Amino acid sequence: MLIPSIRPGGKTLLTGLILLLFSCSVSAQNNTFSPYSRYGYGIISEPAFGGASGMGGIGYGLRTSGQINPMNPASYSAVDSLNFLFDFGLSATYTRFRENNLKEARLNSNIEYVAIKIPMNKAWGLSLGLYEYTRLGYAFSSSGSLTDLEGNNLIYSNAYSATGGINNAYLGTSVLLFNHLSLGLNMNYKFGSLVNSSVLSYPYNTDINSTSVSNILTVNHFNIDAGLQYVQQFNNLHRLVLGMSYTPGGLMDVKYTNTTITLDTLTQEHPGISFGLPQNLGLGLSYTYDNRLILGMDFQHQAWNQAPFFGVSDSLSLRTRVAFGAEYLPSNIAQRYYQAIKYRMGLHYSDSYIKFAQGNLKELGFSLGLGLPLRNQRTALNLAMEFGKILTPEPSMIQEHYWRIKLNLSFNETWFVKRRFN
Repeated sequence: MLIPSIRPGGKTLLTGLILLLFSCSVSAQNNTFSPYSRYGYGIISEPAFGGASGMGGIGYGLRTSGQINPMNPASYSAVDSLNFLFDFGLSATYTRFRENNLKEARLNSNIEYVAIKIPMNKAWGLSLGLYEYTRLGYAFSSSGSLTDLEGNNLIYSNAYSATGGINNAYLGTSVLLFNHLSLGLNMNYKFGSLVNSSVLSYPYNTDINSTSVSNILTVNHFNIDAGLQYVQQFNNLHRLVLGMSYTPGGLMDVKYTNTTITLDTLTQEHPGISFGLPQNLGLGLSYTYDNRLILGMDFQHQAWNQAPFFGVSDSLSLRTRVAFGAEYLPSNIAQRYYQAIKYRMGLHYSDSYIKFAQGNLKELGFSLGLGLPLRNQRTALNLAMEFGKILTPEPSMIQEHYWRIKLNLSFNETWFVKRRFN
């Protein structure tokens, strides 16, 4: 008699997933030091998992059974029906800032995401996971002097800081129809807090109390992503994938509070202020040759200019992103270890949704990556190194460039095995 059973290793990985989900959700999100994160909802994170990190962050047209790709939920139907995938990623970023003759460097690390993909059958996949949607973190100060009513000169200091971010937990599924068309859907739950604080103090006058102000934006919001991928195979060697993902815009469920502390504490809630998410359209294509070479490109359009922020719909800016990526595997049947390594590279260019009077910020990044298989296992270690620069409309603005290393571990484990009993 044939009885399907779940291997113990699968249970272990599921337990690990639960623990990682918990650790991600409760960990502090002080995972950037960019002064530009003080605007809007912070710095937007791209949900490029696994090998996509080394390919410029492409995803809309990317379709492989060995990767999890929440950028397009239609990709979940690319599954190995006997295996499930458990995936988590870490990053470390070294950033250098320069303003006129002032220079500073910061190093920070972060858990970026954790996810699994489960095959329901050979044409139906399910995925769930957690990743950061935006991140917030900065600290700077300024000082000056003023004259009081009695003519005394008072020196004051303003200290500004922020922590937090918005996380995105998702549950998605997709099905492949007629061996060509895959349709998918993500149900997303966005949650988190953005905390912006300032402290006004008079360091040389103890008779004047300092004033502390905290503005807290708490998000709890559901939305969906819909995706499709059209797959066309040619001569068993060539495959073309066209992909599209769409997210409708809308108002978020938020709570905005303001707390001021001097001698007393005053907390105010502002229920009438509206905050929104943009309509998002992503288009992508990829070409695969002999399962060894992948070439892909993405285009993303986010209508942040139509999303209200503090009740104003034009305070943010339209954001677009273009990315190109490539992956090369020397041989499908490797005689040497280097022939089993996947070599990756990518390039991306994007506008910022943050609006300045002088113009928009832009970001240019270049990445290199390696997919390192572990011997005698289907598990892979993915490494990516990215160099990027924030392009400012004015040279007098703070200049920022970064080096980021990403590490991703993809466990590809047997989900169901058949055991024979006499």
